Amino acid sequence: MKMTNDQIKQLASSAANKAIKHIQDKLGQKSGEFADVYFSDDRWHALVNILSDYVATEIMEGVK
Repeated sequence: MKMTNDQIKQLASSAANKAIKHIQDKLGQKSGEFADVYFSDDRWHALVNILSDYVATEIMEGVK
């Protein structure tokens, strides 16, 4: 499978959002305000970068 860097970042962002929403749902949180503050800037970019690296590695492993 081939994906552009933008597609990989988009997939990683979507996965991060879904994971955060899942955690909020399990904790019974009605608002995402705390997550917005917690994942502002550096933490959000770090999380997306980690997931992007994972996606890229999965793609590379699939090529073998």
